[in-house]
Amino acid sequence: MTDNYLLKDFEKEYPPVKELPKRILQMYNMYGRTEGKQCGECKYLCQRHFKNTYFKCEMTVISASSATDWRSRWEACGKFEQISGGE
Repeated sequence: MTDNYLLKDFEKEYPPVKELPKRILQMYNMYGRTEGKQCGECKYLCQRHFKNTYFKCEMTVISASSATDWRSRWEACGKFEQISGGE
């Protein structure tokens, strides 16, 4: 029996792993992470309404630029505080 069948896996094209942006990684470095929670559950995630709606984190720099846009699905940092009325 040969190991050639293992090589077929290496020939497949896999989608690239999406890396987290520097802004959330900096939050993790400063404050750690809150396992099992997402930014969307945190009281510091706010919405800014312009032509569209953009999420921003009140614990970091906020600007009108997409460079400070936040994602509600990101794992929460150590500054996480549950939205009132939540768990």
